Amino acid sequence: MPGMNRALALFALPLAALAGCVHAAPPRSDGIVFARIGQTVSLAGLRLTPLRLVEDSRCPRGMTCVWSGQVLVAVRIAAGTARETREISTLRPIPVAGGMLELAEVQSPETAKAAIPPGDYRFGFRFKGGR
Repeated sequence: MPGMNRALALFALPLAALAGCVHAAPPRSDGIVFARIGQTVSLAGLRLTPLRLVEDSRCPRGMTCVWSGQVLVAVRIAAGTARETREISTLRPIPVAGGMLELAEVQSPETAKAAIPPGDYRFGFRFKGGR
């Protein structure tokens, strides 16, 4: 079935090209837009791409901890032709484009027993002020 393999390969090329495209879903009513690692989203004229999970020190569900912890993620931020990579934490927003970019919400599967694969996270960003 060499012809079928070729057809599958031709079908896969456009899908691979779309992987880096900007996600067009609008922000929720609270202004939060979600992205996974490697997915680019648009928010208030910014293009945001989470690149890697740096830290997840949050207290696991069902556990009692002294500190609630944080999530820290490296994100590529693009505005027009300007691009930079910054780390953003759930504990504090960062100044960007005359406003503040917040890692407002992190969604991940519930688990207290195993590490969560980075691809299972969804990072919720919100932008306030500026522009």
